[in-house]
Amino acid sequence: MSNLKIKVFFWAVAFVLPTLVCAAQENPKQPDTPGEIILIADRQSKFCSTAMPEGILASIFPERSMNALDYRDAAAVAIIKKYGVKELPCFLLPEDISQEDNFARISHLLGRNTDKYLLDRSMSGLFLFLERPVKSKQVDYFLNFYSKRAGDILPKLADYCVKNKVELDIHFIFPEKAKFVYQRQEAELALAVKKIAPEKFYDYLYRRLANVTGLYWIDALEDSKVPYHKVKDVVKSAQMDKMIQENAALARELGISDGDVILVNNRRVARLTSVNDADLTKLLEEDSAEAGQEKKPEKTEKGSN
Repeated sequence: MSNLKIKVFFWAVAFVLPTLVCAAQENPKQPDTPGEIILIADRQSKFCSTAMPEGILASIFPERSMNALDYRDAAAVAIIKKYGVKELPCFLLPEDISQEDNFARISHLLGRNTDKYLLDRSMSGLFLFLERPVKSKQVDYFLNFYSKRAGDILPKLADYCVKNKVELDIHFIFPEKAKFVYQRQEAELALAVKKIAPEKFYDYLYRRLANVTGLYWIDALEDSKVPYHKVKDVVKSAQMDKMIQENAALARELGISDGDVILVNNRRVARLTSVNDADLTKLLEEDSAEAGQEKKPEKTEKGSN
């Protein structure tokens, strides 16, 4: 079976990160020690890799120590509240780092947050939205028709979701620039198929993704036995723009512009390179496991009465 590699998603990085090799301290000191860099992440998840930004920061600021905290720790909770952190991983750099000789190399990726600098998402990556509610057993897949991997990923992902009773939603990704209008047209055709023949939606997507540059879309419709004239009518209708906007709303909200990205349980973000059932199951279960941990104190308290 092919190997699924789910890694923390980096907006500005096109390659897949290596397995987590954390350079930060495994036994964190007291938080907010003057001069240190604070990293807050999901230290219990193997999918939340912070190796790349840690390495870059260590190379730019070799004299600075890094204090790594799990976001569930009391110290991390206090920092998250103080600085209004909404997503992880989070790198907070001390105010005096602006005096470093190498500060200019990274200043364009730092935003001021009271007495700290917050590393931009394009460098820190994104794995977890802290304020989004958990929607268990739900996967949102952001699909670019011209991704080289989508044709392999989608059928396996859909099959996994059916077998494991996971809700799967597809969100089409395409650039807004005029020269990429053909990518928007692909999304329009797919949404039209979904509207008039929802039972044929995935079959059409599989056929189109299998040879998007070599198979004419009308042939894909015919192979899926979807009437061309009905699809054409929906595409040209006044409702199509609304359909496109509604489908693209989640990607805009999250700031996702690349394909082969999944949102799991409405809060965890990862990039897919292939599909492995065990890894998907593990990722889907992380929120439920955390919910179980949060309920344990209450259960113990009741038992002591």
